[in-house]
Amino acid sequence: MASDRSSTFGDLHPLLKPLLRPTGTVQLHRRRAWLALLQGWQNLHQQHDAAELLTFIAANANIPGLLGRWDARLNDGPHVRVHQQVDSVPLITLPCEREKDLQTLIEDWAYEQDTGHITGLATSPAILSVQLMRFAAGRGGEIHKLEHRTALPARLQVPCFDEELSTRPVAYELKSVVYHIGSTPDSGHYKTMGISAPVGEPTDAYVDSLQKALHEEAAHPALFVQNDESSAARAKPADVREVMRMWYIAFFIKPQ
Repeated sequence: MASDRSSTFGDLHPLLKPLLRPTGTVQLHRRRAWLALLQGWQNLHQQHDAAELLTFIAANANIPGLLGRWDARLNDGPHVRVHQQVDSVPLITLPCEREKDLQTLIEDWAYEQDTGHITGLATSPAILSVQLMRFAAGRGGEIHKLEHRTALPARLQVPCFDEELSTRPVAYELKSVVYHIGSTPDSGHYKTMGISAPVGEPTDAYVDSLQKALHEEAAHPALFVQNDESSAARAKPADVREVMRMWYIAFFIKPQ
């Protein structure tokens, strides 16, 4: 398991390992290894957009588990044309739309009816990062936040190319979520919700029970929330409701 984590997290593995047994509040900017990684980042003592920080860290460290690519492809006569290729972190960025859950947003992303583009993973990462565009700029440049409920599934089906225009669904399981309380991404407060899976491969019954809890915005033994300067606590129904309306970045893992 340790070797799997090392190959997945790469440069981050030795930085994350000491955090598993922290003593008191952990100030990352006071740890030499983290300070070296964050060198060149903006004011460390000021809050910034979590997605921008993730992009910065991924650009300055080798994190194999996050590496993937998606293509938007088009049938162009006798040939298949690749219209767009993206390998950024977060890998998939989706609009925040009313009355659409994440699975529906992925299905909309996979096929653009107006253009005929077929979109899917060309390289499926071990850890899939998905960003929801909750912040929009008004005509005057002011930022406003979209707080539409966007339900997260316990298991997400993502299209993956197996031939030029043919895709097959690849299952990913929800592992953690970054959610934001506040009006702009560089103000307010960030929290996380994590999924503590049972030892071994999760059974279908376990995933189904987690899916039911997420859908009903109910508590579940696997759901924990983490806030600054406090230990992880079992998520309450109010926490799950908050996550569904405030989540900003979600991480899914590909089962072994």
